[in-house]
Amino acid sequence: MMLAGSAQPLWTQSPRRAQKNSACSSDDDLVPHIALVASGGGQRAAVSLIGFLYQLEKEAMLDTLLYIGGVSGSTWSMAFLYNDPQWSSNMDEAVSKLVGPGVELEHAVAWLTEKSKEEDFSLTDIWGVLTSAGIMKQMDKRRLSEEVSRNVTNPYPVYCALEKHCYSHGPLQGKWFEVSPHEAGFTELNLFVETSLLGSKFHNGELMEKKPEMDMIRLQGILGCALAHEEVIRDVIPPWLNVPTDDVTMEYLRVYNVLRNLITLVSSTIQDPTALSELDKLQKILHDKVHHNESVLLESLSPEERKTLFQQWSVGLVGAVDTWGQGLEDGAFKTSVSFLTKQVLPLILKWEWGTTSNFLYQFQNNSVPDCLQTKEEFHLIDAGLLINMAYPSFLGEKRDIDLIIAPESSAGIMFETLILARDYAAEVNKPFPQIDDKILEESDWPKDCYVFEGKEKEPTIIYMPLFNQQNCKALYVLARDALASTKHQDGILRPTVRPCAPAVAPGFLFMQAAEVCQQLLHDEGIDVRSVGSPDLHPIGVEETSKPSAVTRRSEGETAMMRATQEEPVEEHKSLAEVLSGFTVKKKKKEKKKKICFMKTKESGSCGIVEAIA
Repeated sequence: MMLAGSAQPLWTQSPRRAQKNSACSSDDDLVPHIALVASGGGQRAAVSLIGFLYQLEKEAMLDTLLYIGGVSGSTWSMAFLYNDPQWSSNMDEAVSKLVGPGVELEHAVAWLTEKSKEEDFSLTDIWGVLTSAGIMKQMDKRRLSEEVSRNVTNPYPVYCALEKHCYSHGPLQGKWFEVSPHEAGFTELNLFVETSLLGSKFHNGELMEKKPEMDMIRLQGILGCALAHEEVIRDVIPPWLNVPTDDVTMEYLRVYNVLRNLITLVSSTIQDPTALSELDKLQKILHDKVHHNESVLLESLSPEERKTLFQQWSVGLVGAVDTWGQGLEDGAFKTSVSFLTKQVLPLILKWEWGTTSNFLYQFQNNSVPDCLQTKEEFHLIDAGLLINMAYPSFLGEKRDIDLIIAPESSAGIMFETLILARDYAAEVNKPFPQIDDKILEESDWPKDCYVFEGKEKEPTIIYMPLFNQQNCKALYVLARDALASTKHQDGILRPTVRPCAPAVAPGFLFMQAAEVCQQLLHDEGIDVRSVGSPDLHPIGVEETSKPSAVTRRSEGETAMMRATQEEPVEEHKSLAEVLSGFTVKKKKKEKKKKICFMKTKESGSCGIVEAIA
């Protein structure tokens, strides 16, 4: 039996090597730990993160990031970017690829053909490949663990998910799941396995059967599909679909919504006008069928009668898709459609998502909740269902984050993720800056940047709503009188849709927000001169007679901030300088403290971070 225990980190900071390579002494406490915490929000969030990182590179501040954490749609962008080992210095190429042609449907089907032979094949695979091919324009077959030997100038990626059963029925500690190049596991339980072993079979912490690591296509499907949880179906019911939202309707609604979304994703992989026209016809067939069904007086039926009726309707929707596919002209499109209908339709009725072998099955540890300990498999789903930003992975001492930059691209109420993160931190007893609920009064018309300063061990948070007073002023004035208002449960009148539509390039929006944040910090008396650069050094793993397969977190992901050799200038020019100075000021209240941390790999010289408090 392999017991849980501490493990030596695979990667760690190496101050001794840094001192040897530079004329300055290093001081870990003066190196800022900055994490960019990206939000969910589907394709909007994916594009917004690309725009934000693009602008960071142009402002010469991308190198200040130690981590990038993502949920839902932002993980699509992360997977897309990290496919290029040099992405952090090549954002122009990333944007070029994203606006280029997508992957053809036939290539996606070929991948699915192979995956369909595996025992854990599920709707997650369908969603992952269509998202990857259609939205992110690539088929990323690499494994995340391959990034252990990554380009260390890139921020360290942390992808976040939820365990479905614990999310619905278990304690908070069993919900949040994270995957990084080194390890995968439960953040609050602090129990992990090597990422290459995620999906392998375990019993009581011992590896029983090693299976191939999932590729990034499937991982995208796990991380970015909120439809995997039934609660979301209630939130995406079309307004014209007048049906009760009790449990007996969920099967019908989920079948309809998954079919509708999959058709949209398939359309994104198609260039042929005839095929696109056929997909439009299918959407109309389903739409008309649901419209026809809604005419039935459901309120007069008993729950059992409604359940039977909805099951019949679900089968009818699936049958309509099958009939449509059989009527297509022979050719490559029909071949692909035939495969998809054969594989997808049974999975929709079965409703299998994110099936993964549970490495905590029968693991004898009091901290493991029953929702994990008693099941051979768990189901990983979209983390945005709990908190639509990746805050949980960056709270507490493990990563010791000084500053969280939080560009908000969620579709929900502004500040909601911030309040949820605050409440989460309180429940798991982790430091978090003070957030007053009164901030919600600005949710419909937010500023473009907010700074919530952390005290002592609390991280400081820079919160940046994508659509705000600065970049949506004209749209807001036009929409203010035109939009209908709805009275919410709290009695507050709010517009039914946001006054700011996603019509402006995200990079431009975040550039404006960055300038305002810079001014806000400057008003607090914070100023700096230059910033730093990461370096990462492997060290050996201490051998034991029988190492634990399930371990406590190993900080194999640590990195150092990049230092530049730029001479001090009289005026700060970018948010990067402000952020660096703010972090150093928080750590050590010293005037003109020079920090030389280590040689950069590119220049072989040691730069300086200089703060003026």
